[in-house]
Amino acid sequence: MKKILTVLIAVFVVAVFAVPALSEDKPAPDKAPIFVTGKLVNVEGKPVVNAKVIIQQPSDKGTQTETVYSGKDGSFKGTRPIDTRQNWASISVVANGYCCSRNYYSSSDKSRSTITLYPGFKLKGKVTDENGKPLAGATVTFRNGYAYGGNKNLQIELPDDLKKVTTGKDGSFAIDHLINPDGMQNVNIEFSVIAPGRALINKFIYQKEKLTDLVVVKDPIECKLEGTFYLPGKSGVVPAGTDIQLYVKTDWGAESRGGQVGKDGKFLITQLPPGKVGIMLGSQDYIRENGNWIKPKPRDWTLPAVRDVVLLPKQTRTVELVAVQGALVKGTVIDKKTGKGVANGRLKIIHDGRPDDMFADDTTTNNNGEFEARVVGGNVTVALESIQDSQNYVYFQDQDRPTLDVKVADGEQKSDVKIEVDRTQSQEQEWQVQQKKIPTDFELKPGTYDLAWDPEADLSEAAYCYNKFGQADAAKHAVKLPEFVSKRAYVMAFQFDGTNDDGLLLVAVDESKGTNKGWDTIYADFNRNRDLTDDKPISIRTSSNYSQFKSDWFTVPSHQGSAGEARTDHSVQVKLSGWADSNYISVRPMVKGGWKGTVDSNKGKIDCINIDANFNGVFGDIEHAARNYQSFTDGDSICFDAVSYGHIVTAEWSPQHFGLFNVCKVGSKFYVISSNPTGNQITIKPYTGQLGQLFVKVENIQNVGGSATSMYVIGDAGYYQFSELSGKPLTLPVGKYRISSINLTLNTTNKLPISCNYDPVITVSAAQRTTAVIGGKISLAIKPSSGDDFTLVPGSQNTIVWDIKIGDKTTVSSIGENNGQNDGPKVKFYDKKGSLISTTTAGYT
Repeated sequence: MKKILTVLIAVFVVAVFAVPALSEDKPAPDKAPIFVTGKLVNVEGKPVVNAKVIIQQPSDKGTQTETVYSGKDGSFKGTRPIDTRQNWASISVVANGYCCSRNYYSSSDKSRSTITLYPGFKLKGKVTDENGKPLAGATVTFRNGYAYGGNKNLQIELPDDLKKVTTGKDGSFAIDHLINPDGMQNVNIEFSVIAPGRALINKFIYQKEKLTDLVVVKDPIECKLEGTFYLPGKSGVVPAGTDIQLYVKTDWGAESRGGQVGKDGKFLITQLPPGKVGIMLGSQDYIRENGNWIKPKPRDWTLPAVRDVVLLPKQTRTVELVAVQGALVKGTVIDKKTGKGVANGRLKIIHDGRPDDMFADDTTTNNNGEFEARVVGGNVTVALESIQDSQNYVYFQDQDRPTLDVKVADGEQKSDVKIEVDRTQSQEQEWQVQQKKIPTDFELKPGTYDLAWDPEADLSEAAYCYNKFGQADAAKHAVKLPEFVSKRAYVMAFQFDGTNDDGLLLVAVDESKGTNKGWDTIYADFNRNRDLTDDKPISIRTSSNYSQFKSDWFTVPSHQGSAGEARTDHSVQVKLSGWADSNYISVRPMVKGGWKGTVDSNKGKIDCINIDANFNGVFGDIEHAARNYQSFTDGDSICFDAVSYGHIVTAEWSPQHFGLFNVCKVGSKFYVISSNPTGNQITIKPYTGQLGQLFVKVENIQNVGGSATSMYVIGDAGYYQFSELSGKPLTLPVGKYRISSINLTLNTTNKLPISCNYDPVITVSAAQRTTAVIGGKISLAIKPSSGDDFTLVPGSQNTIVWDIKIGDKTTVSSIGENNGQNDGPKVKFYDKKGSLISTTTAGYT
């Protein structure tokens, strides 16, 4: 296999860990008491003895905490019966040499009973003043930590007696029981530093490589912000206890601080670092009503955000805050399918009282789907973030959130805001459908089926427009370009619905201030006349951190079919999405609108969507094997709801998505599926050609046998996936094939898994079984990607390639399972004298 080793990588990670939700209070059933039990093991599966186990359980009296210790076999048992109405507990473990992480126990999920402890790590650092002089007696507090690697996500959590440490005379400190970064793909650690009379500094470490260095934190003398908070027109002061929220600008972005107003309307916020801060009205706390957490009735006033208040070193800055009446926005969230209001919807609200999405206001819908919020007059964006109902939790990613923009004036009440939501647009749906399998007896019924144009058919993840030209060539295809401000302006030409100029969608990015850093403006040819000056520019926000951006949906003219034939002209909706930092930007058009209908199956009528996946404007293009059966050409695809999910998720990885090949495999059956060029009619026929068998035999890999469990094959007939083989042969249309990916399980004690590619081209003949034998010794070769050696230069990036082979016909892509501690071998670099000069983790198994 060929793998790339990158010596210098910067990674930003946000890890999300699910916490079980509390259930409603119900009478406990009359059953024998259940206790929290489990077993502690290390990464080698050996028991961890005499570890401190802290068990926390929710109850009517609040959180109940107890401490027990693991026995000689690593097992432990709580002494307090678990509350069966809640049926869960959190478990934290403290053991010498191991990381402290939080785990969750449920009596209904036995897989949680065994807890694996990972090697620990001690973070070392030093606290100094603004001049670099060591600060003794500063308090360093661990706040949060996440780690991931392979298929493991760890939430690092220290007990209270280990969270805080104090710096010594030389300003040094150490935080123990963190995760050892070796073998983890990345580790994120957050801690705070505070010394008497100095600022509270929050430190975030997002690169595991920086954990092994001495972490130096400068803690300057504190700044203070004081003032008085008045009601509109200075008619009085705001109520005591009103929250004020600050956003403090830092080297990594911004963080939130806050304080409260006293009885006289005055406030004092201390421990602030010098620099710029913004001031906002704090959000109202949620209240419990009818079993749901909801926002209380909005205040009768609000506060425009005060931006970029400068705090000088050691300064106490005085400000005066005056509230405004603002506008009251009232509306309803409607389920697009049922037409009914959506209860327990959580909405994010961006307005001039909140500077951006990071600090957006939020509110919830009531049982009728209604909501209201007090906002500062001006432009307001209301976006549905999630829905929590009695059946499930639906979360919408940024680019999928149902969103509405309105404009309101101070003193106005706008009551006609309606947001329609299609729950199928949530990426939760994509995850759910991936768990579905096509029944083994599923069959499509032959026939010709007419499809109708559906402007809401979401093809966002089904196909990808690609930038057809480089910057210079793309610009040549524009009739007129805007006057760019930045030297880094870039023009892209996406193949959208044809291969000629009239099939292009032109897009350009620019930076409006001329700093030549980052991008903030997109020009898109949404009217398709190749003139980028007559379309309204789109403003985006990018930062030094790699982050995502998106536009609204725009209606764009488009056509379907070949020129001169029965071509139709249906507009589509396009959203521009991408990722960017100060040095790099990628843009991708996402599309809604396509041909949709139903086809017959032995399970009844099922939905179908026809997709012009290669964006050449013509439907029904067949994908063909290429590069000696190592890949295939760009063609089109089609979706069937063969898993009876109820609607179609068109993503390429969905079990409802099928490429169009000479012979298509849907479930366990083969078909010939075609489309007319316009895309509004498809024909399904059973495959009646000859079939043969392919059997993969695993023998004598380092003197060990095994079996194939799943594989992908590319051939003249098509590209097919087979899972759950259990040592059985495959049935395939006759022709030549290459096994592009195959998963094996060896007959070792731990059933060692291996993923690999079988290199030779195989011929499957009619009514015969062809056998491919995988076996032989495992060999390993490591070398630079070019030449015989390379020189390590500080700050440079170098590449090495290693090939792992089984015998002479099979190339290995991975050995073993990633468990969070072995997702990469160590690679050591030596100079020509044999001295070790560098060690790194390769990042692959």
